[in-house]
Amino acid sequence: MKLPHLLVTIILATGLSGCWLGRKKPMVPPVPPPPPAASAPAALPAPDPPPVPVKKPVVPPTPKPAPSRPLPPAPAPAPAPQLGELLTPGRRQQYEQDFTRSVTQARAVLSQLSGRKLTAGDQQAVGRVGTFLQQAEQVKGNDLVTALQLAKRAEVLAQDLLKSLK
Repeated sequence: MKLPHLLVTIILATGLSGCWLGRKKPMVPPVPPPPPAASAPAALPAPDPPPVPVKKPVVPPTPKPAPSRPLPPAPAPAPAPQLGELLTPGRRQQYEQDFTRSVTQARAVLSQLSGRKLTAGDQQAVGRVGTFLQQAEQVKGNDLVTALQLAKRAEVLAQDLLKSLK
């Protein structure tokens, strides 16, 4: 069989398979019209009931509030426990020595750079060193490990800046 005949046969077989032609729309039953309003004969009005005497409600007297006493002050909430590394006395001493050394080194470099003319990038680096030192001093009392890390960052950044200027 030739290719054009095969294509025509496939198209006709698909088109006449009944999928498209045999499809019927679903029947929807028509909506019935609303029932006509029944005309009811006019009813005579009912006679009014005899009046009922109105009684006033009895309201109990409201009790007077007891004299107010000042409330005792609420106790101050306990400070939240600080999370951090527990340090042995020997390790704490070593960290404090390292902290002091790093802070001293970083400040020494900053003092050496104070008289030099610096580029904008170098001035930003000096500012970052100062920020690290300031943050290290702020957290030293609460978290010595973090303070030491900040001091070391300040020292390394200061040393790199000094090397780049030589």
